[in-house]
Amino acid sequence: MYNNAWLSPSAAWLITQCPAAASPSSGSVPAAAGAAADAGSLAHEAVRRWIQQGLSRSDPAGVGLMGAFDKAADAAGVRAASIERGVLTRARLRRAAPALAAALGKAPDEAVECEVTMEDSVIRLRGRADVVIAHGDTAVLDLKTTIHEEAVASVQVRQQLLLYAHLFQVRYGELPRRLEIVSLARGRIAVPFTADDIAGALRGLANARRDAGGPATPSLTACRFCRRRLECGAHWGLSPEDRPDTVTGRILKLRAAANGSVGLMIEPDVWVTQLRPGQVPHGARPGALVRLIFLRGPASPGLEWRATARTWGVSLD
Repeated sequence: MYNNAWLSPSAAWLITQCPAAASPSSGSVPAAAGAAADAGSLAHEAVRRWIQQGLSRSDPAGVGLMGAFDKAADAAGVRAASIERGVLTRARLRRAAPALAAALGKAPDEAVECEVTMEDSVIRLRGRADVVIAHGDTAVLDLKTTIHEEAVASVQVRQQLLLYAHLFQVRYGELPRRLEIVSLARGRIAVPFTADDIAGALRGLANARRDAGGPATPSLTACRFCRRRLECGAHWGLSPEDRPDTVTGRILKLRAAANGSVGLMIEPDVWVTQLRPGQVPHGARPGALVRLIFLRGPASPGLEWRATARTWGVSLD
């Protein structure tokens, strides 16, 4: 039963917004299309290396943190300049180094853990925290990099962190003293909480599990994080303004670029460019009806849409 499946804190938040998010998917959208070498993933890996190498106390200018980003990119076989927002994220890491160091405080090396998987087998909740401080001034730190910065400190992020606080208590025997967001764009953001707040988040999850698999309740906030959106009729019934990273329509033309990328001209006169061959919907051809998600929209009318590392699509014919 999907109402008893293991959930991450992000998936738990999603089903509180839309019961259909817990329904089985056809698998059209991979878990992370192209995510292994995107700027956000590399930034998380850079922070992990920086902390584990003990540089947080000796690198106030962030030079070592940029170097860690470069090493993470090398390990992934890419360069900062070759990935979306790579150069920007690398520069932001350097500026964020003092905030990261301050968030870690005076915690001894043995107290700081990165990419920590925590779980509660009773309620089947499992998540991987970016950084935890396991004793002393205990904390769960959530690193926000380049994606959806406007959502930093939103209700969504707060609810997820409340569930991480619960998982911290299950793992370490007490609630953390701090929940904190470290945004590369905005610095440190404290997330106040009480035990009652956490209990409320857990009740919300229990209620959502009870209703899981019900009718879709699409919204701008929830849909963009949902893996079922390619096949969800309710999502595509929203106005284009409420699904702003999507394009749907019949293909008029296909165009291959010299660099190997593919462009699609979609009715009535919309270009989607910079698609990697693996991102082009299977069966795409002139006349085929397609849906594409996780696109970067045009800055002004009449300009082309561009694929991102996460772009995926499906042909409905």
